[in-house]
Amino acid sequence: MDSHDARVPPSTLVTVVRRTDDGGRLWFATSWRYRLAPSSRPTDALTAVRGLLNGEPGVIA
Repeated sequence: MDSHDARVPPSTLVTVVRRTDDGGRLWFATSWRYRLAPSSRPTDALTAVRGLLNGEPGVIA
């Protein structure tokens, strides 16, 4: 296999940010600051990340 054929899987860094428009609650967010879900809902954040990385939008914003 040629080095140009190697595929890099999609990825993002997930962080926790304070959302001022939601009373200062903490939210999971992507490395490009896309808000995924409140920090109290990690399963929703995981589902959203999986959808984004598979090209399926429709996450909590």
